[in-house]
Amino acid sequence: MRSVLRAVELLNLHAAAQEGYERDSRTVRDLIDGSGLAKTTVVRLVRTLEECGLLWQRGDGRTVPGPALLRWAGMAGAGTAEGGRGRRRGVVRGQRR
Repeated sequence: MRSVLRAVELLNLHAAAQEGYERDSRTVRDLIDGSGLAKTTVVRLVRTLEECGLLWQRGDGRTVPGPALLRWAGMAGAGTAEGGRGRRRGVVRGQRR
């Protein structure tokens, strides 16, 4: 369960990106600094998220939201637009179990 929370935390760092060209992209260093996790942990989690299509690594080494994450975002938006009221549990940044 801890690995899942850590992976979600890395995805949340992409969502918290600033405006501009690089707004959705993060370097591994950005993810390490933003999460406080060890480099080996971040690299392993990024690799897993890439394999799942949730992140994609650009040619310059920066990571961006992948096609699966964008598909999930579209599904979430469609559920909200239709008045969906599914059960939601938020992950608070920095909260670990």
